[in-house]
Amino acid sequence: MESVVFLTNRAELSEGPLGFGGARSDRLRAGIVRVALDEAVARTKQVFDPEEARALCSMTGSLGGDAPGAVAERIGALRREGQDVLLFVHGFDTDFAQALCYAAQIALNWRPHVTAEANLPRRPQGFTVMALDWAADGGWTNYFRDQADADASGAVVADVLRHVMQQVDLRGRLHLLCQSMGARVLAAAFAQLRHPPLARPPVASMFLSGADMPEGCFLSGQPLAGSDAALTTQGVTVYHNPGDTLGTLSGIVNWRPPLSRQGPDMPLPPHMLEKVNVQATVHPERDRFGHYYVRINPAVVRDAVASIRGLPLAGRTWREALDQTDTVFRLRPTELGSTS
Repeated sequence: MESVVFLTNRAELSEGPLGFGGARSDRLRAGIVRVALDEAVARTKQVFDPEEARALCSMTGSLGGDAPGAVAERIGALRREGQDVLLFVHGFDTDFAQALCYAAQIALNWRPHVTAEANLPRRPQGFTVMALDWAADGGWTNYFRDQADADASGAVVADVLRHVMQQVDLRGRLHLLCQSMGARVLAAAFAQLRHPPLARPPVASMFLSGADMPEGCFLSGQPLAGSDAALTTQGVTVYHNPGDTLGTLSGIVNWRPPLSRQGPDMPLPPHMLEKVNVQATVHPERDRFGHYYVRINPAVVRDAVASIRGLPLAGRTWREALDQTDTVFRLRPTELGSTS
């Protein structure tokens, strides 16, 4: 059982157990959903059927008033206790209940390793996953409509971060995970997120998994390039599987962001961006599309947790460097054991 705080831009429905559909609204709403997800199921489940997901979810309350502010207030309270918080942004073809189930799945699969007593630089007092949900219609035939909705949903991320930037006396850290088309939502957020330099970026670790995003968005002058990203996060990790079947079908295969840090086309500081090839760790019987690894693949979970807990590159023996600048890596096909 996992309680998930959510923020969504979906329009409310007059009928239905959870009250949100696939249409996009200009109004953001927040609340809490209880997800009755078994840990054993969470470890291996690739895709939740919409009806199955709705049966697992029950609405336990709404957060009224300023919805982004209410979510940010909960984030701040947890971080003051020393907990880390991860904000999850789902991909396309995902309805409201599915998004909440995936957030709960990440919490159950990541938390034991984030809070384990391991020989790592830092150990949070707890780990909470919240869902930044956007109005994906669901269904392959709505792919391009979902793209348009993703591009128009930047406020789901940007409005929370604006509030978080004002918070002080924080012990825990904030992390952001965007899966598939959720990366387009992030790009849209950066396009509208402008802020002065901060003593500490609000997002410690930013993870993009199977990122389906606008071409060239890492280039100079684009939302994820230069000062905007550098002021918002301490590091970006891009997880990529060249054998991603869904990526091939949706066009992700054509996404080739330049990773060189030389010249004006990549104005990110040297510590900012890593690309990690996960193909060798993907098992067809466990992830038949090669797309869901960030939720259920032990090797990818281990690597992400190592970032959250501050393990330097030198300590990540499961990574193989593929260039001379420590920007491109490959994960070796080993199982998740100790992250130390």
